[in-house]
Amino acid sequence: MDRVDASCEPGQGPDQDRGLEPDQGPEPDQGQDWGPEPDRELDQDLARIHEFVELVGLAARSPRQRERMLRAAGAPITGASLTLLRWIARHGSATSSDLARWLDLDQSTVSRQLRPLEEHRLVGRSADGTDRRVARLAPTEHGEALLAAVREVGLHDIGVALDGFTAAERRQLAELLDRMRLGMLDAQVDPTGRSVPPGRKSCAVEF
Repeated sequence: MDRVDASCEPGQGPDQDRGLEPDQGPEPDQGQDWGPEPDRELDQDLARIHEFVELVGLAARSPRQRERMLRAAGAPITGASLTLLRWIARHGSATSSDLARWLDLDQSTVSRQLRPLEEHRLVGRSADGTDRRVARLAPTEHGEALLAAVREVGLHDIGVALDGFTAAERRQLAELLDRMRLGMLDAQVDPTGRSVPPGRKSCAVEF
């Protein structure tokens, strides 16, 4: 699209320079090539899948959803503390510095969110094997049980959403989603930030 030139006199703008009539409008954009025309049917399928993925992402990030799941699981912590517990469990153990780096938080925020986990004995501290001045955090049995209870609430939510599906349909959906999950993990990123199939000159997608 042409930018309006404030120095043009009335009737001497860009359209007039190109000899266009006032009602013709601008010429088609001949600049950026946005790639081939997408297949409309395929595009609709991708849009429906994208809506599903967006809904899952919104639910995962929603403080209200996390608080609801914690309430259903009978968990005595907040969603922010649950996020820390999940990260610690995912890595087996972690330091507070690790958590601050992974979650892009400052140390004071991490310390505040860790406090209820320790007060309720959901995580325990031990000295690091290479530097005894560093404390490592790991889930306790209570912490693992709480995570299992929250996971059960999530599985129940999915079961409710799939009410009316046959066993065969549920199995097929699970297989297809697992293939999609593996495809997302295998995807690479090119220098422009767009994902590409694995094996191209690029770097791995990080989640």
